[in-house]
Amino acid sequence: MSRNRTSVIYALRWDLTAVLVLIMLAGAYWWLKEPTLRLAGSDTISGSRPPDRAEGDILLLLPDSPSATASNFDELDCSYGWFNSLWQEYGSFATALTRDLSPEILAGRSVVIVPSRVARNMPTAGVRAIGDFAKRGGQVILEQPNDAWLAVAASTLTGKPRRAQHITSIEGLGVHGDLREQIAGIPLTGVLMPAPAAAPFPEGASIMDIDDQPGWAVTQVGEGWVHTLYFNLGCSVTALQQGLPTRDMVFGKDDKPEIHASLRRSQPDTTEFPVPYADLLERAVLQRLSVVRPIPRLWLYPGNYAGAMVMTHPAPDASRSGLALADAAHRAGASATVFMTADLFTSKDATFAESIGADVGLLWVRGKRRELVLETVGIGPLQPIANELDLNTQFTRVNIALPEARPLRVARVEESAWANDWSTTFQQLAAARLRLDSSFGPKGGTSWGYLFGTGFPFYPLDERGLPLPLVEQPYVMEGSGASPQRLESMLRGSAQGFHQSIVVSISSDIMRYDPAPGVLLTLRDAFTLAKKHNHWATSLGELLDFLAARRKSVLTSQWSAEERRLTITVNLLGTQSDRVAAEENPEKPKDATAGVAFPRVFDGEEVESVTLDQQDVPLKEIATTGSSTDRILIVPPGRHTIVVHYKSPAPAAALIAP
Repeated sequence: MSRNRTSVIYALRWDLTAVLVLIMLAGAYWWLKEPTLRLAGSDTISGSRPPDRAEGDILLLLPDSPSATASNFDELDCSYGWFNSLWQEYGSFATALTRDLSPEILAGRSVVIVPSRVARNMPTAGVRAIGDFAKRGGQVILEQPNDAWLAVAASTLTGKPRRAQHITSIEGLGVHGDLREQIAGIPLTGVLMPAPAAAPFPEGASIMDIDDQPGWAVTQVGEGWVHTLYFNLGCSVTALQQGLPTRDMVFGKDDKPEIHASLRRSQPDTTEFPVPYADLLERAVLQRLSVVRPIPRLWLYPGNYAGAMVMTHPAPDASRSGLALADAAHRAGASATVFMTADLFTSKDATFAESIGADVGLLWVRGKRRELVLETVGIGPLQPIANELDLNTQFTRVNIALPEARPLRVARVEESAWANDWSTTFQQLAAARLRLDSSFGPKGGTSWGYLFGTGFPFYPLDERGLPLPLVEQPYVMEGSGASPQRLESMLRGSAQGFHQSIVVSISSDIMRYDPAPGVLLTLRDAFTLAKKHNHWATSLGELLDFLAARRKSVLTSQWSAEERRLTITVNLLGTQSDRVAAEENPEKPKDATAGVAFPRVFDGEEVESVTLDQQDVPLKEIATTGSSTDRILIVPPGRHTIVVHYKSPAPAAALIAP
């Protein structure tokens, strides 16, 4: 029997072999049909201290060394939240480490800012030096000082710290109209230090009450003034801009972070954000400094533009459809930013983008609305492995197609899909040599506005509180959430007082997956509305270049109280822009250079005369901001001296006070 069985098997050996081969081929087919997917990791870098600047009316003191890595937001060192505020509002300011504090560092300053962590660790000699600076006429902002500062702050700390909740009074701030209600609605974050009761300024010391106690008090020390903040402004601004973690988000690091569409926002229970709360908070404090003496600044935009408007178009499925939208912007005399994917963007697309002046950015594909960007591995038709391309490789593939003169710098993360921790995604973007990301903003049609408290770029902080070498530029409306009515409302508010960068995101395939009539009307009317409200219709790349030149520019000033004369010295750097209109030759690129802004009124009196390099400038040629707080003088690139005289007050006028 065994011999017969062997004979049968032997006789069927080729049939059995064929069956086995068929089984193997079927298995290989199913294996190759669904190749093994290997997800990519991406390199990260940590934050670092920006280079110190020696010139500037305002000096920001920074910690000597980074803090320990925070495990939750309450532990975060927000000293560089002040860096963001000063960079946004003034452009030109000085920085120094605490250990470098000296009479030479303080010489010529008008204001010294001491963040909370610096105040807590300031040695006695430093406290004394800053106190002497105030006595000689300087202004000092102390954020949450400890007992070592009691003599300087001229205050006492009583009771226990508690959580800051609400602004309950701004009687001492002296603001009126809608601004009163807007400032009172600013959400605060962090600890509120105890402070003794005080009447509103000028009868008392309180400028702003928080939870029915002084949250910001001002005291005269010698000839100068000390502003004591009992709440943490740096952390409140950071929480608004970078977003508070939700319950699904890990604050620190996660070894295997999950990717989610939206894990942070400044105010989780609101859908409409018509007010940039982070900017209102920092401006309330910083603009108050000009009550003691006028403090000039570099304007936020080229010349006297009231703001900027940027149209952006993610193109997840087809490069040509994104470029078609950019071409429409070009024909309207403007520019747009198109975010391209590494697997679809070609050198031919790059040539066409260059011909229409389109700004090309990277759309970092995360597999949320479309397939991942993959590269298969195998021999010939056998490709059993599919590797996801990491961010650096995606960057390289888009960048290599672009002209050398216009390298890749800006990005958007597909569907705003963020790692569920505080800074990993930012660190990956920075490590890939990207310098601006525009992924923060409202999703869908029900949410719109300043979801992250600002329309202006800011530097994200890592868990040690150090800024990363890229900026986040939030957008304010997306897809079906866009409409001409909403856009004009935001442009009008920006022109009348907020002065923001209004970024709109409309995907190239929006009419296929989320059609809405407001989208087409917005595309039709956006640039007309921007011109109507004096907004710079630009691209993210041009905005980034302008802001870099603005930060490299230098502005200092001197004030003569007797002659009521403000002397401003500037060295302005500009960058060429195709979208800054040159009336004499619209086809010729013009330098995009920050205007020079100075207070419109000092001590109740307006500007009397202005000279630029010893030449009189008619006041009617000097623009006024929508909020009427500043005059803006257009100045060409280079070194200049501006002299501003303010009218003398009537003899019965009260003494100046902050």
